[in-house]
Amino acid sequence: DPVSVEELVQQSSFSVYPNPGNGILNLKTDDTYEIEIRDLTGRVLIDFGTTERDSQLDCSTLRSGVYILNARNQKKEINQRIIIQ
Repeated sequence: DPVSVEELVQQSSFSVYPNPGNGILNLKTDDTYEIEIRDLTGRVLIDFGTTERDSQLDCSTLRSGVYILNARNQKKEINQRIIIQ
């Protein structure tokens, strides 16, 4: 039975809010992750390195638009679309 990306994100206790956001994103996870913000071509725009379970991500240098938040650790990789207004 196929599982959607949204279902996988919900199962892993991974949330980014507010989305859409104005530049400061809150990250709540069940584990630590290496976090990057990428444009839609895959180019890394911001590399946050390893984040704690509850972190604030300052994306205020990004222009308004759609980006991909890439989160990975040794267990899994999550790509989530984010919108900066």
